[in-house]
Order: sequence, then C-alpha cells, then structure tokens
Amino acid sequence: GYLGSEFSGYPVRIFGVTLPSWAGKQAQLKELMGMVHYWTTWLLAAGFLAHLAGVLKHSWIDRDGLLARMGWSRPAPANSARREG
Repeated sequence: GYLGSEFSGYPVRIFGVTLPSWAGKQAQLKELMGMVHYWTTWLLAAGFLAHLAGVLKHSWIDRDGLLARMGWSRPAPANSARREG
C-alpha cells in the first residue's frame, strides 16, 4: 500500500505527517504494487480461512483437545473417551 501510494505521485501521510517523497510518479510500478497488494490480500484471507477451518475441524470433528492444550478452552474431562488412530 505504501509503495503504491509512493509511486502514484500523491503525498503519503501517516497520522497527519506528510512523509518525504523519494520515488516520484511511476505508473508501471504503481500498477505492479496495486496487483501485489490485491493478491497478497487474497492470500492472507485464504490463510486465515484455512486456519479457521482447522480450528473448527479440531474442535467439532476430531475433538482431540488441541485448543485446550493451546490454552484457548477448558480441558476435556478426564473420563472422556479419546479417539485413537
């Protein structure tokens, strides 16, 4: 995002402070940074959803206590049957 803004030729501001420009307007690099920003966003969203799917699988299907071992929920009762295999 920062590089896309820098190559667009517009001033970059952070918390009201305008940063000095070092790159100037470069349309091709602006387009490239826009594409990198777009695909990185989708990649991060896909990774987040994959992790969320893993959480749901371990807590609803496997019921293996993984989240409890990570400290995210209460441990299963000691007399509960564990699935082996």
